[in-house]
Amino acid sequence: MRKRPTEVPTQYLPVIQLGAEHGIAKPLLIELVSLIQQLENQSIQMTEEHLTALDTKAAARA
Repeated sequence: MRKRPTEVPTQYLPVIQLGAEHGIAKPLLIELVSLIQQLENQSIQMTEEHLTALDTKAAARA
């Protein structure tokens, strides 16, 4: 990340939008993209706590 924008929102926001149009919820992906955007604009810091929370949510969905 190094305080530079990534291509993640550009690549995944269309996937989220298409999913919504077809009634397919993507809550984990939405949260991941949101966290990446927050990291990019420096409104949050990258912490182990964020990674652990996402890992826990992903494991619960598996």
